[in-house]
Amino acid sequence: MNLTRNHMLAGLALILVVLLTVYFLRSGSLSSVENFEDFNEKPGLVLFHANWCGHCKKLMPEWKKLQDQYPEHVTSVEADAHPKVIEAHGVQGFPTIKYLKSGLSNAGDAVEYEGERTKDDLEAFLKQHM
Repeated sequence: MNLTRNHMLAGLALILVVLLTVYFLRSGSLSSVENFEDFNEKPGLVLFHANWCGHCKKLMPEWKKLQDQYPEHVTSVEADAHPKVIEAHGVQGFPTIKYLKSGLSNAGDAVEYEGERTKDDLEAFLKQHM
């Protein structure tokens, strides 16, 4: 009887750990701000990132603040989910941030962001190009 109870408790603990892990991974998921399909033909600031990238993870809280304030002008593209988009824009490292004057469908008129990775600096860059 004790052995069965211990197995049940261990199983429940394992389920709880799995559920919590999934929750925390999803809540911190970098792809949660993606809406890039809306940006094929319109200008916007785009973050090209990878979920495994430490610098991308560090940037994401600032990026989310910016996107919350400018949802019509800010998006992101996750590398592993959309490798063709990453390749089309010549992204070599992560994170890469570009202002795309004609949208994602035209990689030729991009302005790459080289500034600090804070919401305020990103916002100033965005306003400069809007």
